[in-house]
Amino acid sequence: MKKKKTIISIVGETATGKTEAAFQLAESLIEKKACAGVDIISADSRQVYADIPILSGADVPDGFVKKNLPGYLPFLEKGLVRLHGVGILAASEEWSLGQFQEFALKLIDRSEIKNRSVIIVGGTGLYHTQLFQTEDRLRVPPNTELREKAEELSVEELQVWLSQVDPARFERMNESDRANPRRLVRAIEQGFAKDSEKPDAAKIKSYNHKIIGIRRESSQLQQNIGDRVRRRFENGAIEEVEKLRKEPSLASGIETTLGFENIGNFLDGEITADECVRSWTVNELQYAKRQRTWWRPIDKVEWADDVKALNMYTEPIC
Repeated sequence: MKKKKTIISIVGETATGKTEAAFQLAESLIEKKACAGVDIISADSRQVYADIPILSGADVPDGFVKKNLPGYLPFLEKGLVRLHGVGILAASEEWSLGQFQEFALKLIDRSEIKNRSVIIVGGTGLYHTQLFQTEDRLRVPPNTELREKAEELSVEELQVWLSQVDPARFERMNESDRANPRRLVRAIEQGFAKDSEKPDAAKIKSYNHKIIGIRRESSQLQQNIGDRVRRRFENGAIEEVEKLRKEPSLASGIETTLGFENIGNFLDGEITADECVRSWTVNELQYAKRQRTWWRPIDKVEWADDVKALNMYTEPIC
């Protein structure tokens, strides 16, 4: 029986060095000639946007150049390493879990044919845990007309709408989800989807999915986050937000990117530069806490306290 291909996910809180770890592991695989190349897939729902590389923290190493392959979204390449899913969308385009799944699985299937290793890295937990799930509703594409109509409705009206479209789904929702307009709209969207809009789940191949978690001491993580926010604020994030606020419409992923609202308040003169950095830093720390809480109960994660510890995972995925 043919051995299943192993797909590595690198997860953890923001500012723990996940991206650095992914590139280090990729170079190690190439040095050992374990594969014909490495595809790194970004599992970050904000770094997909081309207009916010600084705000979203899309830390791409020097030397990568943009490339195109027929039938695939543009990617970045340096030597035998390719980086996918960074800077591929315009500011008005929406991006969902289902779209990520379809995008990533297509790359993974191709990598198996081409003898390339795959590393998935990023802070959006659902992208990792749901990647190989076969539930049809995950892959329902966004419905622009429905979303425009939903923008005019209150949370209470969205709740009523969902209870009519998919009462069972509404009953299963917890209070937090019922109060979240984005999740209500997505559930309505999925409830309206026709069978023809739901890709065949049977086409999803079976892979060995190994999840590696990178973690840092609390004090070090706080320092990393504070330093990173300050760098972004001083090196282009303000200009990114200023430019985007002139656009007629923005994707929800842009408007909810950490730092966007804080910088907007700064540009409006409501807070000082120092207050902006402090409030943005607090938001990032809260996000890190949510990420930590998200991963804590998932037993499948193998935690590494140091980036170099990832070298031990080179052999199993060759």
